[in-house]
Amino acid sequence: MIIIMKPGAPPAEIERVNQKIVRLSIKPKKSIGQQRVIIGLLSDTSQIDI
Repeated sequence: MIIIMKPGAPPAEIERVNQKIVRLSIKPKKSIGQQRVIIGLLSDTSQIDI
């Protein structure tokens, strides 16, 4: 599963989403581009709804 943040999302919002993923026992992998941040979820995500 991937989460695509809105262009210009503030760092605090990106970190909030990242921490929520960690609390769900899922390993996040951030990819920071020039316009967007994409967060990949590395684990079984079939039981979550973000």
